[in-house]
Amino acid sequence: MRLLALVFLVFVVACTTTKKPKLEVLDGLEAQAVTDLQQGNLAAADEKLNKVLADSPQRWRSLNALGILHSFKNEIPQAQASFASADSISPNNPAVLNNWGLALAIDNRYDEAIAKLMQAVEVAPPTTRTQPELNLALIYALSGNEKPAEIILHRYMTPAKIRENMKFYRGLRKDQQKSRQVLQNAYGVPQMQVPVEDPPVPLLPAPAQN
Repeated sequence: MRLLALVFLVFVVACTTTKKPKLEVLDGLEAQAVTDLQQGNLAAADEKLNKVLADSPQRWRSLNALGILHSFKNEIPQAQASFASADSISPNNPAVLNNWGLALAIDNRYDEAIAKLMQAVEVAPPTTRTQPELNLALIYALSGNEKPAEIILHRYMTPAKIRENMKFYRGLRKDQQKSRQVLQNAYGVPQMQVPVEDPPVPLLPAPAQN
């Protein structure tokens, strides 16, 4: 009888130790992965995000972060797929739409990118609308359609600052590699916020969506 009790205790302990991580553990891993992304530790972020998504594949924040990770690794189709998955779980989420639009712009799919950014601007609360709208101006300019870009910039900055940014945008159209880097730096990684007037405008990351 004592032996059977011991066997049962070992079984219970084994079941307990193999139990899937609790919600707070997943939240913690997710937060650590975002910190790794902010600090450029892509391998560490990749490991944590895969752990989270293996246990809970319906977490839009992890899928959104995974899309950013793929883009930083120049895996653009995978980035777009991750953002599409995040959007299917959390539709009309301005953070996801912002990032999805940027990934499309990296792929030179400007019309689709503009559509996503316009949607992000439309659904974003006023307090978080600035960055998607500035990213929309960037993509308009990269597509060669400068007038809408200038109209957007007029809402946020002085004429001198607008001229500076438009000159910067024109230079990006001639430099594909730099354009890609600027678009990647415009992704919405939570808690990375800088003032609107800090140059260059395209390097401003988008606000997080809770």
